[in-house]
Amino acid sequence: MTRLYLRLSARLLLLAACSWALTLRWGSLPPPELFLDPWDGLYRTARAAREPKRLKLSLPGLSRPVLIVRDARGVPHLFAQEDRDLALALGYVVARDRLFQMDLLARTAAGRLAEVLGPAFLERDRDFRRTGMAWAARRAAERLRQEKGIDWMLLEAFSQGVNAYVSRLRPQDYPLEFRLLGYRPELWSPERSLLIALLQAFELTFRLDDLAMSQLAERLGQEAVRELYPQHSPIAEPFASGPGQRPPSRVQPSFIGIGEGLVRSEQLDLGSNHWAVSGARSKSGLPLLAGDPHLRLTLPSIWYEVHLVSPTRNIYGVTIPGTPAVVIGFNDYVAWTFTNTGADVLDVYALRLDPAKRYYWYRRSWRPLTLWVDTLRVRGGSPILDTVRFTHHGPVFFREGRAFALRWTALEIRGLLRALWGFNGARSWAEFEAAQRFWDAPAQNILYADRHGHIALRSVGRIPVRRNGHGWGVLDGTTDSTEWTGWIPFEALPASINPPHGWLVSANQEPAPPDYPYYLGYHWPNPFRALRIREQLESLSRASVEDFRRMQADVTVWLFRRLRPWIGDAAAEGAWPDSARAQAVRMLLNWNGVAGLDQPEPLLFWLFWSLLRDRVWDELPPEAPRPRDAVLLHLLEQNPQSPWFDRQDTPGRERAQDLVRQALHAALDTLVRRYGPDPQGWTWGKHHRFVFAHITRSPALRVLGRGPYPAPGFWDTVWPAGDLETVHSASWRMVVDFGFGSPRGYGVLPGGPSGNPFSPYYDLDIGLWQSGRLRPLLRPARPEALPPRERQAVWTLRPRG
Repeated sequence: MTRLYLRLSARLLLLAACSWALTLRWGSLPPPELFLDPWDGLYRTARAAREPKRLKLSLPGLSRPVLIVRDARGVPHLFAQEDRDLALALGYVVARDRLFQMDLLARTAAGRLAEVLGPAFLERDRDFRRTGMAWAARRAAERLRQEKGIDWMLLEAFSQGVNAYVSRLRPQDYPLEFRLLGYRPELWSPERSLLIALLQAFELTFRLDDLAMSQLAERLGQEAVRELYPQHSPIAEPFASGPGQRPPSRVQPSFIGIGEGLVRSEQLDLGSNHWAVSGARSKSGLPLLAGDPHLRLTLPSIWYEVHLVSPTRNIYGVTIPGTPAVVIGFNDYVAWTFTNTGADVLDVYALRLDPAKRYYWYRRSWRPLTLWVDTLRVRGGSPILDTVRFTHHGPVFFREGRAFALRWTALEIRGLLRALWGFNGARSWAEFEAAQRFWDAPAQNILYADRHGHIALRSVGRIPVRRNGHGWGVLDGTTDSTEWTGWIPFEALPASINPPHGWLVSANQEPAPPDYPYYLGYHWPNPFRALRIREQLESLSRASVEDFRRMQADVTVWLFRRLRPWIGDAAAEGAWPDSARAQAVRMLLNWNGVAGLDQPEPLLFWLFWSLLRDRVWDELPPEAPRPRDAVLLHLLEQNPQSPWFDRQDTPGRERAQDLVRQALHAALDTLVRRYGPDPQGWTWGKHHRFVFAHITRSPALRVLGRGPYPAPGFWDTVWPAGDLETVHSASWRMVVDFGFGSPRGYGVLPGGPSGNPFSPYYDLDIGLWQSGRLRPLLRPARPEALPPRERQAVWTLRPRG
């Protein structure tokens, strides 16, 4: 007990330091008693991390009792007799564990951070409001309320459950971050859940590369931009062959000039993997499915692990806090998981406005802008009236004095929750496919497997068809020649169902081949992970859960094997100045390509490839998105004399081999200078780290994060890890085996259920995740079927009155 209080006191001292840092950054100082009061201060928050073993509560809105059982890992298992009660109880338990996270996500999407964090967030709020998410969530909530369908039932019940928890809170019981930041949680609403759904769509699909593409076209020419950011990946690994029609005549995109200066487009290491095999290729004789979405590594985690049981479903998986359904998971009959499609679902239109910014020119006449006037509240400051303008396309934003409008599928969201609830309760491929038709945004690739032996993979979501045939660059907003004319038909979306070769893979690669008859997008992610996964599946005649677990932790650098001949040629072209460099080159050439923690070769290859990319793309301004590595590899192998290999800062004309040699020498010089002449000291794990930041991403709250931890892997390994400080990777791993009477699941979440940093369930499984291991996922149909050692807490929720 003494040791526990010593740890607690040390943590509270760190939090006190955080509070002073927050004061300097955001101008709000928590009261001293927060740290000094042994009863109602933060010691109370720390004590609250120990959940009661037994709890009985009466909740408004429940129709029948619900049992919540927490297992040994703190994961809640919810047993309800009606679906509405299940959604309500889910709202209650998620709020109990993740209330601050829910509030932060909803505020971020709505552009409401300044009202609790101060004027430093004012411009950020304005930018988020001009995405249209707050406006879209309000419209969607009203429409769903009027329709009163399954979507509204879920949202309303979930909100009641959240508010049943919030209404019981006294100020001294607020979650830690509310107390540190000095504001109170507000009641939940369906609109706030929709904001969180829109924020996830924003993370996955909101890209303003079109602005950069138009500016690059002005600088380099349209042909050059099309070469560097091609409509089709130069190294292809499609999972679908398309509907088989001949493609329409290709439209050569042209880019509208938008003036000097580039708009920075943040390039995150977002991605995901999933794959499945049919019974013909599994040890059990029935399908095997694996999935691991790659998102930001945070504490608490992006995901919330949960088990839901009612008369219509028995579903285990993960949800996003604020969402009243399981997002990725499995039930008695089916399993599914997602990867991002990368489809182009957002267009930017250049506008012509009148001087007063009340009208826009469209089809040879002035049309009135729709004005949405709202109040930006600022902590410590006066309220500010803020006006968001809309054209028929969508919200208006400004860059460098120019006006642009957005059209983005997420702002027309309608059926997302209906689709998820359908997935949760599906018992067959027919039912699951019917639910897929409701999915609108974000566009995703959904991998499916079931106990009947089916496997399937389909891109879903509303992907627009444009009148001009493409969505490249900034489009002309004064004419209807660039309008959306409809959506790619559901039956024509890229798909593969029960393929004869018996396996399916998606790792964010372009989903369809070049003869696919619809425009999907451009600037596709590298297909290297998909190629590596396919390579492993083809080598397995009968795959097992253990095989899939090893594959999820695979850190073989597929790209290195294609580049080894180039490195060998560069190494043979001249003598090395010392034995250290010569030894390092020999080690690199003998490397097996596995980016493990204790090897020096990954660091050398990482630096070599980074320097090579910088030399090749020296024509591009630093703000521009870099061409994909697949484009550079294709140039190396197919056109080594390309002008792109000619450096801008030298008088001579370089070829590909010249830049490879220069990059290799520069990488060796840098490593010797920084880390000494012994290559054995250049081990990857010393320099390549995973960092789990607190969800606020504030340096002032870094004590609430974890890490850095040594990280294996590379940009495009199956277990991904990007830059030397990696903040994106596998956010949830799951494997489901249908080879038993009931499907068995295995998974790991890098974190735990609790959002309380004092809880043992806050960062519970980071170590397990780092080791690449999985846990069995317990999915009993009845509470008593949980082993006694797993029943750590049993709570009963009863109807009030």
